[in-house]
Amino acid sequence: MRIACVHVPQFALQSLGRVDPSLRGAPVAVVGAGVDPAGARASVALHSPIVLACTRAAWTLGVRIGMTASAARFVSPELRVVAADGALEREAARAIADTLLGVSAVVARRAARRSAAG
Repeated sequence: MRIACVHVPQFALQSLGRVDPSLRGAPVAVVGAGVDPAGARASVALHSPIVLACTRAAWTLGVRIGMTASAARFVSPELRVVAADGALEREAARAIADTLLGVSAVVARRAARRSAAG
């Protein structure tokens, strides 16, 4: 039996770029809801959203995964900050699975865990 693995780095960013080509090559950060120090999800109104992914252009300007959105904007005022879109990510994952089903009868999907450490 042959097994293949597909890894899509910065999947949240890739799925957004799939529907908005203007993001490609631009300094962009994808953010999700803030997290309190105990690790529980927090209200965005109480905590700044956290950078989950960023383009190479944003990285070059000093943006880092795990930064708050406000800190990223301070480091790079021209940064485009976009919210992660779970529905869009699921749609992109389905598109990948559909493509793989063209070459295999069995496709299993396991998402990598997100981490502020990268």
